[in-house]
Parts: sequence; C-alpha cells; structure tokens
Amino acid sequence: MAGILGEYAACAALGGAARHQNTYDWDIAFLNATFDVKTKVRTVPPKLNYVGSVNTLNGKQKCDYYIFVSINKDLTKAHVMGYIPSDLFFNTATPLKKGDGDGNNNFKARCDVFNIEYRKLYTVLELGRG
Repeated sequence: MAGILGEYAACAALGGAARHQNTYDWDIAFLNATFDVKTKVRTVPPKLNYVGSVNTLNGKQKCDYYIFVSINKDLTKAHVMGYIPSDLFFNTATPLKKGDGDGNNNFKARCDVFNIEYRKLYTVLELGRG
C-alpha cells in the first residue's frame, strides 16, 4: 500500500504531464523519461541525512531516474525527497549487505541494497512542472 501511495505522491509532485504506468522497470513517465519510485515508511519525519534505498535485485531495472518518497507510518503524509538519474545513482550510492549499518544514521539493511542520502538528490522542482 505504501508503495502505490508513494507513486501517486511522486506523480502529483511532478505535475500534470506525469503518467502513472506501473511496470517492472518503472512507475511514472514524465517529459520523455521514466521514473521508478522507491518509498520508505517512517515513524518520524524524514531528515536530509536519511537514506533512500534500491534493493540490489532491482538494479537491473530499465528506468531513467529513481525518485524517492518517505511516507509516515499511518500513510497520511508523504514527502517526495528528490530524484537522481539511475546511472548516477549507482555511481554515487553506498552498497550495503543485509544486516550492515549505515554509519550516517541508525539504518540497518534488511537485504542487500544501495543507499543514498536524501541530501544528494535533485529536487523535483528542478524538473519543471508539466
């Protein structure tokens, strides 16, 4: 449920030209590009040193960008944290193995992932509104 709500929040943040088209490789088409939305549920409001994650199994997805959303536990408030080109993501993100901790916060990987701090993302405002 949180994932689909994150996708709708990202669509709304991108604007009217964004089209929700959930496929294996991507979730949103916008300005001739494809975005895969990654959503995390949190018990506290997100901070810029918190991370967005991509499971290593999803590293073969064919999307142009990743867009990260943080949503509160009761699913009533979503924060679109930003986006990054997928190739830049894998060159910038920190790989973690299951159980590893991220030194910047209290995050513990539940599976093998690539993490990126929200502060390293581009704001969706930089894309322009459709």
